[in-house]
Amino acid sequence: MRNGAVLGRFVLPPALLVAFLLLAAAQARAQAFAIVKGKEPIPREGYKTWSLFLVTNQDWLVPANAKRLVDLYWRSQAFGRVIGDDHLAVWFWKETAPLEGAAVAENVDVERATAYCRRLQLKPSDGPYLLFTATYPDESTAPSAFTAIALGSKSADEVVRLLKQLGDQLVIDGVVRDRTLQHAAGSDDFWSAWFDATRHALANLGSGFRFVVRTPSFTIESGVSPD
Repeated sequence: MRNGAVLGRFVLPPALLVAFLLLAAAQARAQAFAIVKGKEPIPREGYKTWSLFLVTNQDWLVPANAKRLVDLYWRSQAFGRVIGDDHLAVWFWKETAPLEGAAVAENVDVERATAYCRRLQLKPSDGPYLLFTATYPDESTAPSAFTAIALGSKSADEVVRLLKQLGDQLVIDGVVRDRTLQHAAGSDDFWSAWFDATRHALANLGSGFRFVVRTPSFTIESGVSPD
């Protein structure tokens, strides 16, 4: 049809069709979460920052901890939605599979997560890690600047509180406003604001999360062991 598009039995005029497509695109971006399977590349276009949930600790990969792992997976999605449209949260599975039973742990792409730890000199047994970077996260090259928070020694409740507190703090400290980053991603101002938000979030929790911040201008480490 020349002057519109058919949706079911209805014909959309061109103007409404454009509005519908723009709304669909905005909703897809607002999710700000990607499941990456196998050798698939991490989505790049349209994003300025990325957070990767790297499950590398053996204790998280046993059947008894399957629920803990699934909870982290769902929380990673919620965290991605809070950060804003410029940001993408990423989770690595080997393939599409049910989120139940022992198969959950077996489906985690530990090899890919461990490759990031190797590049960033992070000890796998301190994971899972919440890794954040403003450089496209290609596991073949270490980003010039990143933060990593070690979650391995924490309970499920502590991890939930961390992700909620960090999401809130990024908004409160003005790192993200109206779902948009307020500083140029990767700039010194950006990393300074991000570090302040992370520090405030961890201080409000009152428990000893271990973390590392590395940028070309400064490095701060709090108990994260090198690989």
